[in-house]
Amino acid sequence: MDVAARQGSSARLASGVAIPSAVFVAGLAATFPARPAHARRRTGRRRRGPPTRLRARRGLDSVEAQERWSGCLPLDHGAWPVVGSRRPTSPVIVEGESLVLSYRDRVRGCLLGGALGDALGAGIEFHALEEIRRAHGPAGVTGLTDAYGVFAPITDDTQMTLFTAEGLIRASVRGRSRGICHPPSVLWQAYQRWLVTQRQSKPPAEVSGWLAAQPVLYARRAPGNACLSGLAQPKMGTPDNPANPDSKGCGAVMRSAPFGLLRREPEDAWSLAVECAVLTHGHPSGYLAAGAFAWVVAQVLDGASVLEGARSALRRVEEEPRGGEVAAALRAALDAAGGAAADESRADVGAAPDLLARRVAGLGEGWVAEEALAIAVFCAGAGADPRPAALLAAVNHSGDSDSTGAICGNLVGAAVGEPGLPAEWVEELEGYDVVREVADDLVREITGSAEVADRWGGATTEWAARYPGG
Repeated sequence: MDVAARQGSSARLASGVAIPSAVFVAGLAATFPARPAHARRRTGRRRRGPPTRLRARRGLDSVEAQERWSGCLPLDHGAWPVVGSRRPTSPVIVEGESLVLSYRDRVRGCLLGGALGDALGAGIEFHALEEIRRAHGPAGVTGLTDAYGVFAPITDDTQMTLFTAEGLIRASVRGRSRGICHPPSVLWQAYQRWLVTQRQSKPPAEVSGWLAAQPVLYARRAPGNACLSGLAQPKMGTPDNPANPDSKGCGAVMRSAPFGLLRREPEDAWSLAVECAVLTHGHPSGYLAAGAFAWVVAQVLDGASVLEGARSALRRVEEEPRGGEVAAALRAALDAAGGAAADESRADVGAAPDLLARRVAGLGEGWVAEEALAIAVFCAGAGADPRPAALLAAVNHSGDSDSTGAICGNLVGAAVGEPGLPAEWVEELEGYDVVREVADDLVREITGSAEVADRWGGATTEWAARYPGG
């Protein structure tokens, strides 16, 4: 890992950001580096060079970087900018009430919404739409069901998303405690912990951190072959030497929502998601779809609609020489959403499973990354009321129902927050408490609350035991 970390360090210095304290932001900059102002993309200018090679950047172990971050100040909690500070955020209507969502609302909504979509699709993955309707009625699945002998189960989609969030927390802890970190290496280790859950029926006697000790995660629920084989390799994949270079399954997309929840610029969410996608999926469409998904989540977190975020992500994908498949899929999703919006009655769109199913079928089955992203974007963005209708549309099709449901749920949840999700469904989820706790821990780390950081910005003893920084 040390060699890979030295060769692939992606640390960049933060600039132009309102900060709560120099120490905490220095740690975050070391961990989730922001693009310096002089290196930001210019609108309409295409990037050059191979799509798998990210731009070389000077790490925080350079003399310049150490001088930049000398003289750090004590933490000043509470000064972090609120979600929507760069974009006016429209209130969300929940049960007739207008709510302004907090950062925690959206993070909880994103992770719980993903778990909900995952659970709705778990029992019908691999089934053709005709089979689904024969088993569940003309509208297909209309609520939570049993699968794998469990009611409302989470699958590998939610499991890997949780370990993505855990890896990001641990990377942040390492960055602010040690001043330098290579996030993909930390995520590689997080996914190794997930891999153990697929090989054992219960937690081993000794585990690193608290998440790997949760028995609910030790269940094998049709994990993707590329995820298993990529993580079983002796060396982690890199942008120059990605794992499974021919794989573009949706396994990197369905776990990448947390990259968009870090309160960073969309470009930073994109870069980190791409670098971590190649740990298992080396085909350009596999890792670029993951980057595009993280981009959309970052936009929605900041107050954009799902379709606004998708249009923005499309412009970014179009800059990639090998992004043609992902760009075409996003265009198709946006066109389908536009067609749905043009129908005479939007209420009919949300209530007519046949119409939605036809539009979803036109986008593919979701087994490959760009199709899964397109289905999720369409379902999350097309309806007037995106909550139950969107999630049900995302799973009732002949394809990878749990993954498209999970990705759609991430988008819907980030848009409407936890209060906007169907409470009667969410509270029935397997592992509900674990998912909610991971969401809250991510918020605690990113906002620098007093329970996670001491006065110098390092991790408290309890937090370091919960999320060792390595």
